[in-house]
Amino acid sequence: MILAIAALLASALAFSSANTRGCGDILILLDASASIGDFQFDLSRQFASNLIGEFNIGPEDSRVGLIVFGTEPRLVFDLTDYSSTQHVQRAILNSPYLSTSTATGAALELAAITLRYQDHPNPDGVTVLLVSDGHTLETPDVLLRGIQALKTVPGVTVMALGVGDYYDLDELRSIATSDYDVVEVNDFKGLSKPSVATYVADLFPCRRPETTTTTTTT
Repeated sequence: MILAIAALLASALAFSSANTRGCGDILILLDASASIGDFQFDLSRQFASNLIGEFNIGPEDSRVGLIVFGTEPRLVFDLTDYSSTQHVQRAILNSPYLSTSTATGAALELAAITLRYQDHPNPDGVTVLLVSDGHTLETPDVLLRGIQALKTVPGVTVMALGVGDYYDLDELRSIATSDYDVVEVNDFKGLSKPSVATYVADLFPCRRPETTTTTTTT
């Protein structure tokens, strides 16, 4: 199932009272390619910061890592670098904008390497969230290699979020663990709203209802 968020009504989404403990670690992959632009990348950063505010962050709760990617991916900070919500949010808001091409497969492969060599994996697993406005410019085999590398890491759920009009929905479906893990957002202005971060947080495995149905907001 594909979950669509209409930016004009995003502010009407209700705040979730779900328990945020036991959510595992969170690794965010932010598209920092040239097609996004400085202003929209600021909005993407704001979304990621808002999202982290939805969870309990700390060594005994959820740890957070961030990768930005363009032609090459860059690990901005690892899961063990920061231990408080405030520090993680500050690091996200100061993350670099690369303004290069788009290499999604390389970003997924770096995510797999980052998670595979953690000394103390979270027993509650990890959610990898990819945020992109376009599609990879790599060859299909490079993208597939990244997808497969991440699938070999135990306890990983991959969510893929497309923003705007130019992302490749089939590509997002191939990256995500299931169709339920694919999210569509109309534009970056909508993405940056706190209510959208709450909506996306409620799609994380630890906050999903036991029975889910297709949800579309128009």
